[in-house]
Amino acid sequence: MTVKSRSCYPVVHHVTRLGAAGTVHRCDQSVYQLVARPCLFLTSSLYELEVMSPTKDTLAIFVAIFLGLGSWSSAQEPTAKEWYDTARRLVKEGEKAKALEAYNRSVALDSTSAIVWANRGTLLLNMHQYDRALESYDRSLVLRPASAYVHCSRATVFNRTENPELALQSADKALECNALFWGAWLNKADALETLERTKEAETCRERALKINPALYDRVKR
Repeated sequence: MTVKSRSCYPVVHHVTRLGAAGTVHRCDQSVYQLVARPCLFLTSSLYELEVMSPTKDTLAIFVAIFLGLGSWSSAQEPTAKEWYDTARRLVKEGEKAKALEAYNRSVALDSTSAIVWANRGTLLLNMHQYDRALESYDRSLVLRPASAYVHCSRATVFNRTENPELALQSADKALECNALFWGAWLNKADALETLERTKEAETCRERALKINPALYDRVKR
């Protein structure tokens, strides 16, 4: 049998151009090495043996293969936990906007984690987006109502937005969850100070100081 040499380059070339035009999903190098490259080799060999010919149908097969690989690659997107870990890393690096986007992606994939909602709320608090911070804290409390940290954080929001009555309520709820949560004592003191209940505020600061003596400079300043 006489074997005629035929190159599969035209087909490969067209597929590459389709990919560059955005028709075919781009797959990473590992996927190419594992699946796409062997497919190209097999097709080239079949051309050599004249089992196949470089027709439009063959091109359609390649397009289907690459579309399938693109779907497979998309399925490997980060999980909610991975987005959460990314958000925490970005917060440490000072990339607040990117961290918020990562938190948003995490809760979009899994909205049942109280700690993710809580940390997202704290990021929004530090970004001075107080309404959104409260919404995030509320979502966290639905999942974990007895979180001293979240109640205390809500008190911080209310103190910063000059709502001392609401701050006092949230601080008290935090202390109901954990009477040794010194941050809640300080938030309660700040709320009481705003309400001109100075003596009670001083008592709360003393309670915080007993729990955490390292606060002395902050409390006594």
